[in-house]
Amino acid sequence: MEIKKNRHLKVYGQRNGYNYQEVPTIVLKGKWLKDAGFDIGTDIMVECENGRITVRILNKSEALMDSGK
Repeated sequence: MEIKKNRHLKVYGQRNGYNYQEVPTIVLKGKWLKDAGFDIGTDIMVECENGRITVRILNKSEALMDSGK
């Protein structure tokens, strides 16, 4: 089965913390994530730059360095 590479999503607002101020929220969920290699427990890196968000899977050595282990 071919994996659909693009998804049209919306940025939602969600109340955050003890002061309940609304913050932007992006929800990614679904079988398509697993099909794309993002299984439960997968370590990821989220990079934001110039209006673009990139999510990538960390390899084991990157995940260990990032967690400080």
